[in-house]
Amino acid sequence: MIELNAFKKLMAENDDRLPLLTLDEFFSGNTAEDSIAPNQWEEGRPPIAGIWNLMQTLEKTPGVAWIRIELHDDTEIAEYDGKKILVLAGESIIVCTSLPASELETLARCEWLCSGWLSLFCNCMGLIKKQ
Repeated sequence: MIELNAFKKLMAENDDRLPLLTLDEFFSGNTAEDSIAPNQWEEGRPPIAGIWNLMQTLEKTPGVAWIRIELHDDTEIAEYDGKKILVLAGESIIVCTSLPASELETLARCEWLCSGWLSLFCNCMGLIKKQ
């Protein structure tokens, strides 16, 4: 998970707007099941480790340029026992791809895009070379 000072730096560089995080920045070391799609945890959403694994595989797929995590406004720097910690809250998984929506839905194991834990599909035809 992104380190607190690195997160603060990204925020400062972006006029305090929440940054898009890479898969590693969001998922590495993150075990908080409620940090992404908390309303779907225990309602059929895969565990956070499973989502990370699936997205890492998807990001390596020809036709996928990158995957990022959009953060929710509930993301915060909190203080626990006198120590400041970063509490991430993922809003959406953003996939920059030239894949047709139907293929992305299959690969991402979702019923339809713009719903659930995979919620935004970016068509980035100009960014991706034809395979």
